[in-house]
Amino acid sequence: MSSIIKINIADKIANLAAPAVIVRGNSGYMVEFTFDSEWDELQNRIAVFNYRRYGASLCQKVEFTGSRCSIPTMYWDTSMVDIGVMVEGVISSTTVRIYCDQSALDGDANEVDIGTDGSLTAKNGASAYELAVSNGYTGTVQEWLESLKGEDGESGHTPVKGVDYWTTNDKEEIISAVLGSLPNGDEVSY
Repeated sequence: MSSIIKINIADKIANLAAPAVIVRGNSGYMVEFTFDSEWDELQNRIAVFNYRRYGASLCQKVEFTGSRCSIPTMYWDTSMVDIGVMVEGVISSTTVRIYCDQSALDGDANEVDIGTDGSLTAKNGASAYELAVSNGYTGTVQEWLESLKGEDGESGHTPVKGVDYWTTNDKEEIISAVLGSLPNGDEVSY
């Protein structure tokens, strides 16, 4: 079963024929374009789908003839897709924005397996390396891992008892010593 989203193209302006939404994680969506006469002789059409995934802007182009084509599946991190149509080097339309709604599959986005040793392994979603690549990193996994290692820092300071800190017993001994050295230390309080 497919859901059909209808888009009218007139004077290169795209408009939705009726309100539409895409439920993420589902295939089977189709777009059906209704073209004005300007498009009559142009049969090698390309539907253009612009959206964001893992923080990166993506563009998928689907070639078709006639008036219908499939819409790529939108996933859990895609909130909207802009759809337009073109004929390479000849004509293009504006886009319409279709919002993508949450599906039952969206709940799996952060699901992890807990190993017997307590380790966590993501069941799906991008790894840190995949996120780095989607944000422009071009090196290998090994190069990326090496890039995470920083230079050695300065040696830390080890606190010294009696200089940097005192225990409760130390404090009590100091107070007793001070009070004992005062004349008539019984009358002094702290």
